[in-house]
Amino acid sequence: MNNQSILVVLKKLTPEKIIFCLSIILSVICFVYLTKGYYYLIIDKQGAWDLHSRWQEQQYIYRGLYPYDITKGSLLGVDIAKLSPGAR
Repeated sequence: MNNQSILVVLKKLTPEKIIFCLSIILSVICFVYLTKGYYYLIIDKQGAWDLHSRWQEQQYIYRGLYPYDITKGSLLGVDIAKLSPGAR
């Protein structure tokens, strides 16, 4: 491309066209990240382990227990370790 053809292309670009193109590009990037997140949440073998751990920690706090005092062999965490999401 020579300089004249570049100038012609740049003159045709209006702010509306630039904003539209940027919106399309950002929408595609957002869709890719959402798809990746849902893949790790639903399909991946490791699953939503982090989400479950955060939920379990919230349940400890909700019941007045300090989560870092609870270990796997602790008697304090017996009831909450058996909880499933959605249970109160």
